[in-house]
Order: sequence, then C-alpha cells, then structure tokens
Amino acid sequence: MTQLIIDGLTLPEIKGGAYACPETPLSEQIVMISGRMVSELRGGKVWRPSANYEGWYFTIDFWSSLSAVLLSGTQFDAAFLPDNGTELQVSTFLVESITTPSYVFSRGGTPYWTGLSFVLREVRPHA
Repeated sequence: MTQLIIDGLTLPEIKGGAYACPETPLSEQIVMISGRMVSELRGGKVWRPSANYEGWYFTIDFWSSLSAVLLSGTQFDAAFLPDNGTELQVSTFLVESITTPSYVFSRGGTPYWTGLSFVLREVRPHA
C-alpha cells in the first residue's frame, strides 16, 4: 500500500515502524529568558509524516528528483497515509528535519543513495 507520494514521486512502502503519520497540535519551541524551553501551542492540529528509509537504496535519478523537492526549503504537495486511516490524503507540507543520505556503490559499481530519513509538517492546521 502506498504511504507517501511527494510532489508526484511515489516512495516505496516501508514496514516495521519506519513510517508514522501522527496528528499533533501545531506548536513552536520557545526559549525563555531563564533558558527554559517551552512549547507554545499555535492552535489546530497538523499531520507530521515521518519516514526512515535506512537500508533502502535510491537510484541517482530518483534521489535527484526527490532531493530537489525536500531540500528546496519551500512548501510542496504530498499524499500521505495517516496513522488512523486507510486512504491517502493530500495536503501541503514543509520539511521539518532530514538526514543526509550516504552515497554508496553496489558490487557491480552502480551508484545509489541510502540512509534517508525525514519528518514533514503540514503547513496549515486542518482541524
């Protein structure tokens, strides 16, 4: 079952807890003058899909297309499978965090990217 389609690119299905899409309150971490960190609720709930593709290998062409979207710093449309649903939903997201994948070669000398993981955050609250 498809879990994530980012800007028209269908990512492979991952299992074993490597994909999650919880619905969380929109908040921001703020550092107080005393140095304490607090979460300030901004209102509404947003989806936060996270995916860990550790052990998956992406071709150079696929990673080039995906990285153009994920590393652009701008918002993009994505279809996602929520934790509490069975059908894909569509919304606009920003990248909250991303790990830089590693560049590796197969035994035959074919180059791949591996070790990608990221967390997305919905731009506007949906509820």
